[in-house]
Amino acid sequence: MHRKRRIAQKAGLPPGTLVATAEPAHPGVAITRILYDAAGYDEREVATIEEAFPAPGEERILWIDVDGVHDVGILERVGRRFGLHPLLLEDIAHTEQRPKLESYGDHLFMDLNVLHLHEGSDEVDAEQISLVLGGNWLLSFNERPQPWARLLRDRLKADKAHCR
Repeated sequence: MHRKRRIAQKAGLPPGTLVATAEPAHPGVAITRILYDAAGYDEREVATIEEAFPAPGEERILWIDVDGVHDVGILERVGRRFGLHPLLLEDIAHTEQRPKLESYGDHLFMDLNVLHLHEGSDEVDAEQISLVLGGNWLLSFNERPQPWARLLRDRLKADKAHCR
């Protein structure tokens, strides 16, 4: 199994300091904002994380999907907007975490590992995905675009009755 090479910049820094610890799995950061309810579904890519934040009074369910966790500025702005603990943000940025589930009162945090098998070989890559689930919002952070996210978005878009 292959893991990305760690960047050893974290040693000696105080807990909660945001430092990306892996080489970017893909160039840039892609941010997708999804708003949905039983009546409709709206998905769009946004250029800045602030464009993904809900408008005041927004009642639909919000899902912000971030592909690329190496931009700690985005993590800091999301953390401020949603009131996320600095150690939770540190876990997202540190992509060598073991799977975990933690409750932060009004939201849950999950770190998971997803495995990718290289076609034509026996090599497997492990990547971290981080999920933060609040009352009517979900934040997902992936090292690179994930097939599971696209499948779920397609299902939400098409399935008006059960998923939404």
